[in-house]
Amino acid sequence: MNGKTEIWESVEQFRQKHLGDLGKVPVDVLTVIEVRLRLDVIPFDRLFEKYSVDAAVLPDFSGIYVDKRSYRFLEGQPPWLFNRLRFSLAHELGHILLHREKAGDLRFKTLEDYRAWMRRYEASRYGLEWEANEFAGRLLIPPEHLRTDFDAFVQGVCKSFPAWWTNSHLREALCSQLGEGYGVHKDVISCRLDREELWPNP
Repeated sequence: MNGKTEIWESVEQFRQKHLGDLGKVPVDVLTVIEVRLRLDVIPFDRLFEKYSVDAAVLPDFSGIYVDKRSYRFLEGQPPWLFNRLRFSLAHELGHILLHREKAGDLRFKTLEDYRAWMRRYEASRYGLEWEANEFAGRLLIPPEHLRTDFDAFVQGVCKSFPAWWTNSHLREALCSQLGEGYGVHKDVISCRLDREELWPNP
């Protein structure tokens, strides 16, 4: 990958090919993975405890491990935990779609082998983790939806707050509100506002 433009193109191609009615926000990434792509989602005992992640790609890229406890109680989880898992799944999907070819003929025997291979690329400007995060953010927060929501926000606050872009409280409130609608943490929205160059620099 050569940065965000190429990743954005990959996301939009994937969206057009696979999402369809599942592309509505919040994006039902679990159904996309299991039903549309027919990838395995396998509960992994104490995954978060051992590796500090909610999800991880299988060493052969055939599916995704999910923390067993999180997966087992998926329906009953508090929204923030489910939203974290949604982003984690989208992130791992990004690894499968963007990095399977990069791994080439390598045959990882364990999750540790795969993670060690990934860490070797993190010194580059756009490491594998950065690319997977960018894929997940663009997938879960479609830019045209975000632009519409952002424009409505600006229209609503510009009269009362002429220099609205300098107000960190307004930004925080917008990120929290949109985070609920898109099913992601507010920090993901904040990142997208910057990546999509929507929020002006103060």
